[in-house]
Amino acid sequence: MIQLSPFIKVNDVEEAVNFYKNAFGGEIKKLNETNGHLLHAELHVNETIVIHISSTYGREWSNDNTNVILTFDNLDEQKQTYEALSEAGDPHMPLEKTFFNAMHGQVKDKYEVNWLMNCFLN
Repeated sequence: MIQLSPFIKVNDVEEAVNFYKNAFGGEIKKLNETNGHLLHAELHVNETIVIHISSTYGREWSNDNTNVILTFDNLDEQKQTYEALSEAGDPHMPLEKTFFNAMHGQVKDKYEVNWLMNCFLN
């Protein structure tokens, strides 16, 4: 078995993990905390999806070329996630029905991660 997990670097891990928890739900697991600053955490969205969030440790970093595809089986969940990730971000492609029979949209969140979303219609 293999698992694939996004690894997102940010300046403020505490803020980011709470932002993603609001968007996806799940449980936060703190992995590295020093002097009251969270440096690395995991967000366990469900049994198979884990988002890793790590500090940039003051180094230059960009998530600008990071693209993650999300596939939903529930339109309401897709819309809620799209709206949550849009907060202080760039919802550059609104959720719309496509030629490939899906609701599709894209949003670049405030951490520069681009989320592509599909919910296939029956």
